[in-house]
Amino acid sequence: MNSQQELEKAFEECMKQSANGNVWVETDMRAQFNPSRMAVIKELGEKLSDRLAVHCPACDTPGWGKVRAESGLLCTWCNSETKITKHEIFGCTRCTYEETHEPPHGLQYADPGNCEFCNP
Repeated sequence: MNSQQELEKAFEECMKQSANGNVWVETDMRAQFNPSRMAVIKELGEKLSDRLAVHCPACDTPGWGKVRAESGLLCTWCNSETKITKHEIFGCTRCTYEETHEPPHGLQYADPGNCEFCNP
């Protein structure tokens, strides 16, 4: 169905054929008919395209990018490790080459509010 008029016609036909006059209507969640799902798929497609555009510095294979993050940024008050990202690890989809990068947040230390020791 692509229009309100088609929906109303189908609804009325279903009501006529129903034994009790009730009709069950659901949203069509298939990606090709769901704008919010289409937007997410578009965003993921763009991320994949961006990732494939970057080649591994070691073997030149497409797909170089972030493969994991390591937590453990130290608290400014007690020097305990926190769950805040300390490093991002970039790696290759083919070879074992990896590089450690600073996370985008740019923090050198974690706020005590994020420390499980200082702020349990």
